[in-house]
Amino acid sequence: GYRRLAENLYTQGTFGYGDQPTAYRPPLYPLLLAPCMALGNFSTVGMGVLHVLLGVATVAGVFHLARQWGLAPYAWLAGFLVAIDPLLVWQSALVMTETLATLLTVLALGGFAILKRRAGHRPARSGPALSRRRCVCP
Repeated sequence: GYRRLAENLYTQGTFGYGDQPTAYRPPLYPLLLAPCMALGNFSTVGMGVLHVLLGVATVAGVFHLARQWGLAPYAWLAGFLVAIDPLLVWQSALVMTETLATLLTVLALGGFAILKRRAGHRPARSGPALSRRRCVCP
């Protein structure tokens, strides 16, 4: 899976298996995991820290997004609900893309909110922000 791709990227310098490149999985998540492989026996700790950072950034992003949307009195509740969401908590303990994909979605929504406030905004300009998520989930 993703861990094996990250290990191979770190040790062999190839996004694939052994010396065989692959396009089967999206590249962004293994690219983020690859530096964790430098920790050797502690790579699992590094991946855990990465997932905690992604989760904290997601909670903070939801909090700020709620404030941008005029829901300031409930922004803390939105962040809290994301922090205790059972599916997100469960997925964050696995070497899977969901934690990063959720963060990128929140960031894209925040970008849309900023672009919407600008004069002369065209919705077609917002597409690239959300397309980055495709680099994470197939």
